[in-house]
Amino acid sequence: MSQLSKLYDVEFNIRAAGVQKLTDNSIGKMIVDLIGSEEEVAKAVNYLRERGLVVNKLA
Repeated sequence: MSQLSKLYDVEFNIRAAGVQKLTDNSIGKMIVDLIGSEEEVAKAVNYLRERGLVVNKLA
């Protein structure tokens, strides 16, 4: 997340995070506020998705 804020003009606030251990893998989830212009947030989200992360927008 810190790299993301260096690459794009966004700030972040981690609201919650956790990791679930499965049989062979672990899955992590984070609820994060991305703060910045609509354009910069969109670029940041695309950056995350290009790296294989699943990103969902919450209301």
